[in-house]
Amino acid sequence: MSPTLPVGNIILDDTLMAQWAPYVYWEGMLSPQRWAPWIDVLSSNGYFDQNARVGLVTYDTPMHRRIVEQVVTPALTRAHHAPVDVAYTSEPGSVAGWVRARRNSATSSCASAADRSTT
Repeated sequence: MSPTLPVGNIILDDTLMAQWAPYVYWEGMLSPQRWAPWIDVLSSNGYFDQNARVGLVTYDTPMHRRIVEQVVTPALTRAHHAPVDVAYTSEPGSVAGWVRARRNSATSSCASAADRSTT
């Protein structure tokens, strides 16, 4: 089972929280800018195989791109597992659309990664 970070419509990064303050305050939320130690702990506990190839699937929004570029990719790179690919998908308008988009994006991304690994 692969660990996942809870990226979705309920996540607000520091940039969005600053824009929305003082109207929005989310006391119990862990800012995505604080996710890097989670990746560090996975790495230090031997989660990643030495030859692991890591890919990311996330939404194609400015916030999600900031999280990937400023937090997740640098943490994975420090762990010597820089992402081999990042698949950005549009935010669906429904739960059924979300499941379909996630399945299709992950399937095509995995197929692309498999094709690249055999060449």
